[in-house]
Formats: sequence, C-alpha cells, structure tokens
Amino acid sequence: MQNAPVCGRAGGDYDGGMGDIWGAIVWGLIPTIVVAGLFAFVIRSILRMDRTERKLYARVEAEERLKRGLPPRDETAGRSAKR
Repeated sequence: MQNAPVCGRAGGDYDGGMGDIWGAIVWGLIPTIVVAGLFAFVIRSILRMDRTERKLYARVEAEERLKRGLPPRDETAGRSAKR
C-alpha cells in the first residue's frame, strides 16, 4: 500500500492541492474585479456627462438671458447653504 495513488496522483507528488485552490481563488476573483471596474467606469462616465451637460445648459441659459436683457441668474438660487 505504500505506492497507492492519493487523489489520483502518485503518493510522492501530492502537494496538498494548494495549487488548485489558489488557481480557483484567482479565477473566482477575476470576474468580480472586471465587473467592478466596468461599473466604476460607467458611473464615472455618467457623472462626467451630467456635469458637462449642466455647464453647457448654464452657458446657453446665460446667453439667452443676455439676449432678452434679463439680469444674470443667481448662481446660489436653489442650492442649499454650505455648512
């Protein structure tokens, strides 16, 4: 019984299966990391697009107010006080 295979391997070559475990851990984490990266990229893009759109809208609104002879819009109107 000395040379009996352990888990399908020769008795002297068995390493406890740690190589298989680390491989499984890495392959299990890769999809999570990729999805988290994509999520962060999409959220960042949405926030940047919103910020750019607000700036553009404010500029167009200021031009229209100027054409009509209205005073500039109060920038703090509608915002809560900073604490």
